[in-house]
Amino acid sequence: MLILGYPRRLAVNQKEVKEVRTVAERLVTESGIPAEFPEETKRGVFLSLLLGVVSIIAALLVAGLVYLFVEIGGNIVGFVQVVGILAFGFSALLMIWSVLLIITVILYRREQNKRWQELSALLDIIDEAIIVLREEDRSYLALELKRAERLVDRYNDVRRVVTLVERV
Repeated sequence: MLILGYPRRLAVNQKEVKEVRTVAERLVTESGIPAEFPEETKRGVFLSLLLGVVSIIAALLVAGLVYLFVEIGGNIVGFVQVVGILAFGFSALLMIWSVLLIITVILYRREQNKRWQELSALLDIIDEAIIVLREEDRSYLALELKRAERLVDRYNDVRRVVTLVERV
């Protein structure tokens, strides 16, 4: 399912990045390696506002179409005709809606690219910390290291897919 240009499984939310950041900070603290953490990606105010406006307009549009369908009496032909007339009458608003949607998609993709860059940097830091901790043979961190390795493997697989999707 595509949500604003990205398949849902490839979209990274802030919670996932925070989880990876927490693991990276713990491993860096334990290993003692010098690491520069990337800046946290925060959702822009304009994008949040646009997402809210687009969501409200979409909800009102769906509610209006359902109401119109019920008022017409469930007649499909009449419903299509009325929707066509309304679309023609409100074509300027539909164009504005399309522009808003395009701007929202562009901003959302930019945010996702920043999150993937942040996640990639954090995964590289985790890889370095795992190597150092394995060499030091810290047995009390075995569970944490396995968890970190699974996390890195999971996101590395998805990172490869994201790279392929962006090339296409």
